[in-house]
Amino acid sequence: MFNIKLNNKWGKCLFLTGFLLIFAGVSMASAAEQIMGDWEFKMGYAEQKITAIVNFRPNPDGTIAGTWVLDLPRRGVGAFPATEPPEMPMINIELTSITFDNNSISFMKQACIGEVDYELYFTGTIRDDKIKGYFTSEFGETPVTATRISPPISPVGDWNVKVSFGESEFDEKLRISMNRDGKFSGKWISQLPEEEISDLKFENNRLSFVRRSKMDSGDVELRFEGIIIGNRLTGHFTSGINRLDVAGTRIVIPLTGKWEIITTTERGKNTSTLTVRDDMTATYRLGDYNDVPVRDLEFKNGLLNFKVDLSFGELVYRMDFAGRITGTTIEGEFTTPRGVMKAIGKKIEEDKNRCEQQSTLPLANRPGLNAPMDKCCCDSKI
Repeated sequence: MFNIKLNNKWGKCLFLTGFLLIFAGVSMASAAEQIMGDWEFKMGYAEQKITAIVNFRPNPDGTIAGTWVLDLPRRGVGAFPATEPPEMPMINIELTSITFDNNSISFMKQACIGEVDYELYFTGTIRDDKIKGYFTSEFGETPVTATRISPPISPVGDWNVKVSFGESEFDEKLRISMNRDGKFSGKWISQLPEEEISDLKFENNRLSFVRRSKMDSGDVELRFEGIIIGNRLTGHFTSGINRLDVAGTRIVIPLTGKWEIITTTERGKNTSTLTVRDDMTATYRLGDYNDVPVRDLEFKNGLLNFKVDLSFGELVYRMDFAGRITGTTIEGEFTTPRGVMKAIGKKIEEDKNRCEQQSTLPLANRPGLNAPMDKCCCDSKI
């Protein structure tokens, strides 16, 4: 593959040195990939723990960038002094002096609470997608554990967005979807009759797009750049010399309620219903069969997992579901003894008006008299 002739020992030495430097650079880049992505940090002791989401991503120059999102509690925890009354949440804080070498990570975070300015220094080690370490400051030392958020955070969903320009604020909405080809598309919802989003991109938690608004005075084009950490969006629009600050929160749909799930097999499509109660117990109904209990239900960071055993006579058919909930949609796979089935669906909105009407009827005239109260609404709309 290589045809290189080295005529002297100095040439050989230089070649070997260059090769080792290149190899070391590749190894360092590969090692740094261990820290990239989103992490859930937990700090403090017992009941006084606080949680933050931290994102690490590569800079163009090869260094590591980091952003920290945290809501501070009323009481101080170790290196974090107490605040009375509680201050505004600290969000979108850029970390500095980030180093990662031989599974060890360190960084510094500037903090300001009230009139107190201070610096937090973090040192820790990473192993098996977990980080353990300490924050130290003039206020003391605080133990820290962190777990990688996987899969990576997606921009898909509905967002409540606040746009600020000077002393004016506008409450608007952003909707981001993923097309079948894996590309993202968006829709901006405001008081203006016509809004259009184009050139939407999302990479390394960075979101960008172009927003065009039709107005009586002509079309206005705004370019957006921001970052998504967890369920928070921060960034800004620019148009010429003007800048509009943007802060958004993802609209999180509760898991509790009823979900219609459609699976596709060689025999056609099957419709089932997953019902999740407030206590996180659940039942699963396939077609016209009876409800069966759901086992090992887990829901975290939008990821849903559960198991269900369907009985057909003496035959027990086990189904393991793994998928993601985005807004009011659910998508994933069932693993069964016969293979893997794709599953898609959406949340069912119960007809609350009908329930209210039934509650005003005499008991003898209410449908489902012998059924549990949560089944009084037999009709649903999707």
